Amino acid sequence: MGKYQCIECGAEVESLFHDYNTDVIKIHHCDACHSVADKYIEYEPVIIILDALLLQPQAYRHLLINTSFNSHWRLALILWICDAFTKLILERSEITGQQFTTNFEYINYAFLGMELYSNYIIAAVELFVLIGAVLVIYGTRDLFQNKTIKPFRFSDFLFHSALLY
Repeated sequence: MGKYQCIECGAEVESLFHDYNTDVIKIHHCDACHSVADKYIEYEPVIIILDALLLQPQAYRHLLINTSFNSHWRLALILWICDAFTKLILERSEITGQQFTTNFEYINYAFLGMELYSNYIIAAVELFVLIGAVLVIYGTRDLFQNKTIKPFRFSDFLFHSALLY
């Protein structure tokens, strides 16, 4: 049983790469889907975070499963801020019927700030509802399968929420 997973299909793989020496590695392929098991092991962290901000499930699988990434709360905070800002842009474009522009004559900055703060609250409520739903589903899953309930592990929660998203 491998400790890593393919970022494309989610199948378990024994290892992600073979290190021949300090400069040469060979990336392993997934036996299930025959694609590269984890392409992000060669990428810079900035590219991985950008893909996570673009909501690529492969980037989340890489960060949550195949690495020892320890900044889950920072990533959640950044995604929360981006979600609120995206909601603001979409609301403003629906109001004006065009793309959001920074035309200084028509923007009331106090109102814009209040809209952004309300979007922070909406995004936080959505996040807590998602976390609550995943916890309920994860907790009741073992009850319906007639298994004993395992103690809660946060890493399992992150894995299941990444797959549901």
